[in-house]
Amino acid sequence: MRKQQSRRWLWISLAIVLLLACLMILNVVTGRRSAAGQGVGGLIALLTSPDFVVASLVAMTPLLLAALGGLFNELAGVLNLALEAIMLCGALAAYMGALAGHSPWVGLLLAIVVGMLVALVHAWFSVTLRVDQIVSAVGLNLFALAATAYVFRLRFGNMSQFPSAPGFGTLSFPLLSSLPYIGPAFFQLNALVYIALALVPVTWFVLYRTTWGLALRAVGEKPLAATTVGIEVQRVRYLALLVCGALAGAGGAALVSASGVNAFQENMTAGRGYVAFAAIVFGRWHPLGILLGVLLFGFGDALQIRLQAYGVNVPYQLLETLPYVITLLALMLLMRNARGPAASGQPYSTEGARALLKGATAREEQATEETAPATAGTVLELRQIVKRFPGVVANDHVTLAIRRGEIHALLGENGAGKTTLMNIVYGLYRPDEGQILVEGRRVQIRTPREAMQLGIGMVHQHFMLIPALSILENIVLGTRPERAPLLDLRQAEQRIAQLAQSLGLEASPYERVQNLTLGQQQKVEIMKALYRGARLLILDEPTAVLTPQESEELFALLRRLRAEGVTIIFISHKLKEVMAISDRVTVMRLGRVVRTLETQQATPSELARLMVGRAVALTVAKEEAVAGEVRLRLEEVQARGGNGQAALRGISLELRAGEIHGLAGVDGNGQSELLEVLMGLRRVETGRILFEGRDITLLDTAARLDLALAHIPEDRHRQGLILDLTVAENMVLDVFDHPPYARYGWRRFRAVVARARQLMVAFDVRAPGPLTPMRHLSGGNQQKAVLARALGREPRLLIAMQPTRGLDVGAIAYVHRRIVEARDRGCAVLLISSDLDEILALSDRISVIYEGRILETLPAAAVDLTHLGLLMAGTRPEQVPQLQPQSQRLASGDWPVT
Repeated sequence: MRKQQSRRWLWISLAIVLLLACLMILNVVTGRRSAAGQGVGGLIALLTSPDFVVASLVAMTPLLLAALGGLFNELAGVLNLALEAIMLCGALAAYMGALAGHSPWVGLLLAIVVGMLVALVHAWFSVTLRVDQIVSAVGLNLFALAATAYVFRLRFGNMSQFPSAPGFGTLSFPLLSSLPYIGPAFFQLNALVYIALALVPVTWFVLYRTTWGLALRAVGEKPLAATTVGIEVQRVRYLALLVCGALAGAGGAALVSASGVNAFQENMTAGRGYVAFAAIVFGRWHPLGILLGVLLFGFGDALQIRLQAYGVNVPYQLLETLPYVITLLALMLLMRNARGPAASGQPYSTEGARALLKGATAREEQATEETAPATAGTVLELRQIVKRFPGVVANDHVTLAIRRGEIHALLGENGAGKTTLMNIVYGLYRPDEGQILVEGRRVQIRTPREAMQLGIGMVHQHFMLIPALSILENIVLGTRPERAPLLDLRQAEQRIAQLAQSLGLEASPYERVQNLTLGQQQKVEIMKALYRGARLLILDEPTAVLTPQESEELFALLRRLRAEGVTIIFISHKLKEVMAISDRVTVMRLGRVVRTLETQQATPSELARLMVGRAVALTVAKEEAVAGEVRLRLEEVQARGGNGQAALRGISLELRAGEIHGLAGVDGNGQSELLEVLMGLRRVETGRILFEGRDITLLDTAARLDLALAHIPEDRHRQGLILDLTVAENMVLDVFDHPPYARYGWRRFRAVVARARQLMVAFDVRAPGPLTPMRHLSGGNQQKAVLARALGREPRLLIAMQPTRGLDVGAIAYVHRRIVEARDRGCAVLLISSDLDEILALSDRISVIYEGRILETLPAAAVDLTHLGLLMAGTRPEQVPQLQPQSQRLASGDWPVT
């Protein structure tokens, strides 16, 4: 993709060269026809002259330097609108330095230093203190405007005419400067123009051909993923801002040089810092594209100067706006769908930066002598590990031993401390107490890089891959090649190709990760760990986003890796997976280890009891559904997603009263957009939505809620709750302005609190009281509050998306029972879940969605897992495979994998 983008910019550059050739010919022709130099011919000759080209290049030079600098921090994920401040401070420093040192080069050096200092201030506010990056930049711009004016007046007073500083002389190239038209236009310019133009390919090389450039782009796209491969995000961002400060400061020096009198003027940037930022967007974050963007502004700037000199009968104030108008129009017409780095403008913090910088305490330094001998045959041993977060002990004196060459399952409900414990092993967190032994040796793992050096790799539940980078770039990210700092992908390609073949990954190493299936992305994650020499592989909920076939492929791969001597820690809360793949299993509950036992000696019911501390039913008790009338009908519904692309492609679906209709599919195939369309949160492009025979396609969300539609959103924080409101207020969010909770616009708090108490008891929402802020509840209790609000209304249609996410086994069984009860009362239920076992256990009918289309709808009792998995992967078998024997098939109502 990047090659295609570079090729596109090269074609555009070629078009500009041809345009310049046409300008040269036009200049010669019109110059001969217009002896007096007046009239239209004279104007054309003026605008096509070499002097006009020179003026355009000189005008664009300050913007090019600033924009190239801004590109570095933009790609690093730092939104830097402070280019204006850096350029203005750099301009004053360049002017005063050139006067004091009697050389423009002294001024340039001082401008670079001052620019870096201003950038450091922005870095301290936005990166270290995590102040909003726009607020920080605007504050700096205002401060720079006042500070430069104050310093300038303090130094020079109220002089009517300020002294001119020494300027950069014109560089003339022998032979080339004597060429007609091209010579005076391109080979008789000052040094800063050539420096700026030379920095375009240099910037491209640094960004795309060095290891630091790869790290910088990774930080800008997904900083947490960069952290997991040992990249220090804050250091990269600081360095990017320093480079930006140096180049933007040099841009200020170029602005003084371009002024014509080599003097500073108050507010002389006049918004050029913002124009430089616009040029980055115009150039789609590519150096060559930025060059074209600033050339456009330079052309507009030179044009308004020439038009004023020519005596065009237009007020000069309007002419001076010309370059800005041209830039604005170009952005509006050409850049509507431009997409910057994914993490741009988002602050990032690592856990306990101070703790990471502290050395070992005296107790830790002596601990090696006090450490008891390691257990024989263990590759990893954790002893009395404690990890505290504000208000909670995530790991409470955890002791765990992992044998070499085994698949060890770490089982527990959400919030049991499994992932936190493994993040400690991988260096993302540091333990507050306890010891870690690797291969019998006491170690301190402060960063993921140290973990990788010890042979530990981790595949996270949410993949830590950079979608905009290729497979190859993702795998080598954070490693140090032999030719460092150069990025030598060819050297790594052969070894990565061997890994891909052994893992069964059929994709080009240069394919972008965003174009891969989730199963392929997981293989890339495993390849990334093995490429770094991992002999202990940690997998966190690895099957959460996989189809049944992809899960089976993963299990086969893990068994093969075990046979090759790789030790695997398998984190899960699904009993069936643990029973199928592990050799031993450790159960955690509330941050503590409950028990470790051989998997062959365990039973699902025993493991469930250990997970929650009490006996739990592992099946959903429900009678056969008695389907009633069609409650909701979708007819060829089409809708677009947030990126403007088609998300729903002609969906037709019927939901019946007294029936649970499951929607199976891998996440990201239109499920979220379907929920939003049904609740009036997303506009329908074409098609109709009928509720009980009434067309509700154009009704808003409030009207649909009044019709007794209810929904459970997939993200409780973003879509389900207002965390700063109380539990009681959140419980009535959908009816807060309806009686009895409000009357004549006045809220009735007693009724709200009474309703909240009732729902808290009914749905086991544990909080100090109904007036507790929702933010203070645990994730599981927050999810229960969302469920209580939706189910407590006894809706006629319930759309439940991920209804049990974040709940323990007992709460899951309770929620399932309530959903079945709603069905039995005649409610139509659409169940959307990424957990296929949940779909199979609850549904009466199942539809499969793939890329925004319903591929097939079939009774849940007749579901064949192989056939269902193929449909989820987008494959339509020519004929449905014959059903497996009953003993091998999941019947409706089974819930064996909680």
